[in-house]
Amino acid sequence: MRSWIRILLVLGLIVARPLGAQENVLDLRFLEVDEDGDRTYHNLVYSGPLGGGRWSLEAFALFLPQLDDYEEFGLGLGYRAGQVGEVSISVSAFLATAPDDDYFQPALLALDVDGKLTGSFFLLHYAPLGDEGIHQWLIDPAEIQYNVGGPVSVGLSGYFYRPQGGSWLRKIGPKLSLADKLGATELALREVNQGGGLEIQLRRILLF
Repeated sequence: MRSWIRILLVLGLIVARPLGAQENVLDLRFLEVDEDGDRTYHNLVYSGPLGGGRWSLEAFALFLPQLDDYEEFGLGLGYRAGQVGEVSISVSAFLATAPDDDYFQPALLALDVDGKLTGSFFLLHYAPLGDEGIHQWLIDPAEIQYNVGGPVSVGLSGYFYRPQGGSWLRKIGPKLSLADKLGATELALREVNQGGGLEIQLRRILLF
């Protein structure tokens, strides 16, 4: 089954770009290092509309260099479910492959990008499709920010992860965002509750 999932992921990524029009989003959390300068986490996310409607194609690649070069790849469909005030609510479902197992991953995204005070919240559940994996919960990101003038915003950034039977791993700290005509560049300094210490995250968001 795992070989078929990999084939589906590759085929989906090949057709992703032609199906998308405008409003494509690349969220590149491409550099995250601890106090020793060791890379800890990378997450590259793509989202693009399908036919200009409520549906979207979603894909991601996640890397944890400190966990024996852990690599995870997923492909899914998203749906804009509606609006609650200024907050847009979307749901999505991914099929993902990881070193331990393949996973079905339902997810929820709440996003507010209007006004000076904005924020986002993304919740994803790992449901293993085989006997080797375990259930897991991921919140990345959970953040809020305020525009202090021009392209500059400051806020709070959070990351939360819990495996089945384990405790929550938390990364929480301030963030700085600088917007431009292509998207935004962000820098976050977050304290980690497990093992202590600080981590720096560099993030680039592209809209096209």
